[in-house]
Formats: sequence, structure tokens, C-alpha cells
Amino acid sequence: MELYLISFAYVCMGVGLAGIVLDFLPGPPLAWLGLLIYAIGTSFANITFGSILIYGILILLIYLLDHYGYKLGLRSKKGSYRLYGFEKEDEATQPINSQFAVFGAIIGGVAGMIWFDLFGLAVGSLLGAFIIEFIHDRSDSHPYKKVWAALVDVFAETLIKMIIIISMAIHLTARAF
Repeated sequence: MELYLISFAYVCMGVGLAGIVLDFLPGPPLAWLGLLIYAIGTSFANITFGSILIYGILILLIYLLDHYGYKLGLRSKKGSYRLYGFEKEDEATQPINSQFAVFGAIIGGVAGMIWFDLFGLAVGSLLGAFIIEFIHDRSDSHPYKKVWAALVDVFAETLIKMIIIISMAIHLTARAF
């Protein structure tokens, strides 16, 4: 029975890692669910309730950062909240017309994917967002700062999610075997 629980937990963690890149999968919560089911199935013999609670708090913080971190970051970069689903804009900010950057990212991503596979998708999206943002708002002398800030935000968030899921897998491996 324990082998099935371990296998299920590893599958959840693998799908959780895939969920970091694929937006339709809830990555970290799914990995945490696998760890939780393993812990409950073994009556918390190998994985303690405290570990589950700490990972749960980390997953909650990731969720909050994922959904509300953009709002905080965009306020400091004078961005538009409409791109991320926020209806109300702060009157002190000037929107950067991010719809154009999104359009450029989509076009650049598709073009990059056609010519250069997955690497082209990432680079093409960034270049497309930068080029369209630069063309649209020539009065802004530093559109690359906005694109760079978005790039750093996405990579940092992805790295944090990967570290937490991998640490859950290492924790499971160390305790289960």
C-alpha cells in the first residue's frame, strides 16, 4: 500500500513540476496534495504534520504572490492592471498599454516557436513584447526596463516554485526510504 502512495505522490509532484510551465495545471498545490495524501495514508508516520503545514504555508504564499504580486510590481513600474485581471487602476499610475505588449508577446512567441522550438518561444515572446511596446510608446525612453522586470518576475517565480516542489520530493524520498 505504501508503494502506491509513494508512486501517487511522485506522480503528483511530476505533474506539479509540469504545472509550473503549463498554466492550466495547478503546479505547487498539486504537488502538496500528493505529499498530503501520502502523509495521511501512512498516518503521518514518515511525514509529520508540521512538515505538511510548513509546505502548505509556502504553497499559500506562492499562490498569493502569483496572483497579487503582479499588482504590487506593476504599481512601482506604472503598469496597467487590466492585463492581469485587475479592474481598477490607481489614478497615480500611467498605464503602459500592456495590451500591445501582450499582442507582441503572442506574435513573437508563435514566430519563435515556428523557427526555434521552445527556446524560440521564450525569446520570441520577450522580443515581441519589447518591440511592440517600443513601437507603440516612443515617448518612453526605457521600454526594456518593463520587459526586463517582467522577465525577472517570471523567472524568479518559476525558480521559487521549482525549489519548493523539488524540496518536497527530496523530503518524501528521505523519509519514505
